[in-house]
Amino acid sequence: MANEFSFRAAKRADLPAVARIIAENYQKEYTGILDSRYLAGMDEEYLQRIFEAYWLTPGNEIIVAAEKEEGGEEQIVGFAAGTPSPDIFGTFWLEYLHVDGEHRRQGIGSALLDEAKDMAKWMGYGQLTSHIFAGNRIREAFLEKLGGEPGEEFRMELEGFGVMTRIYLFELA
Repeated sequence: MANEFSFRAAKRADLPAVARIIAENYQKEYTGILDSRYLAGMDEEYLQRIFEAYWLTPGNEIIVAAEKEEGGEEQIVGFAAGTPSPDIFGTFWLEYLHVDGEHRRQGIGSALLDEAKDMAKWMGYGQLTSHIFAGNRIREAFLEKLGGEPGEEFRMELEGFGVMTRIYLFELA
């Protein structure tokens, strides 16, 4: 039987799974890209507090991908999160897009991006912007394959640690 996935707005009860997914991904994907001192602080407990605040902030949106398990229970296997862009008027900024390692290459990331684009379009945005940390070639290829246009590269500060970042633009017309 093929896995069944659904996509919906996050509930507070989903946030521990969101924190687990991003903590695992940060440690696996960003070693050598982000400063090791920054990564040392990105544990599940810290990230759960961050996403509790994120979830409570008006304008921020979190979409989860849930896998239906036997017995009807859901397991959160990925998420997308964003907010109105603080820099580009009329743009929704997709800040996070993560799928847990076990569920990659099943179309979940692509579906989450589509869900985020549909949501942003429904909310009246003409463009969705995302960014990736420079040097993450897998994510660059992923966003370009899905129609993202690479934009400028700039230095971003993450809690006092600098990292080069590239913007990707998606027109929603």
